[in-house]
Amino acid sequence: MTGEEGEPIDLIPNPMLKTVVKRQHIRDMGPITDGEYISFQNDVNYAINILGHVNLNIYTNASGTIFDTDASGNPIQNALIERMVYTYPHLDENGNPVDGLFEIFFYNGAYWSNPDANNAAYWYYIEGIYPKVLYQFS
Repeated sequence: MTGEEGEPIDLIPNPMLKTVVKRQHIRDMGPITDGEYISFQNDVNYAINILGHVNLNIYTNASGTIFDTDASGNPIQNALIERMVYTYPHLDENGNPVDGLFEIFFYNGAYWSNPDANNAAYWYYIEGIYPKVLYQFS
């Protein structure tokens, strides 16, 4: 199924409304894609289209009882995402491999970063998406 100008439209069941919601990418922002952290990006795109914003919790355990901290040492709890940046793996000026790096910047001025090799160490939940399920970064 497609919308205006052939854009894809997903039909998504919404258990809170007991209905199916028609989702279409926000035209002025577009979907967030870069080929990495695909599951997380899909969840962020869903939240943007359904909620209009993304408030994030990041945990260091799969039970969601221990919040990870941002670069300032504050727990990442209900933090409003401003932007996300992914730097692909590359070689530095000396030819040494540098791991990919995922960074999330929040509206409160804080940020969180995580190298590719460490992405399985964290779980996240996007506030407002139900049922509440924690996902591992991937």
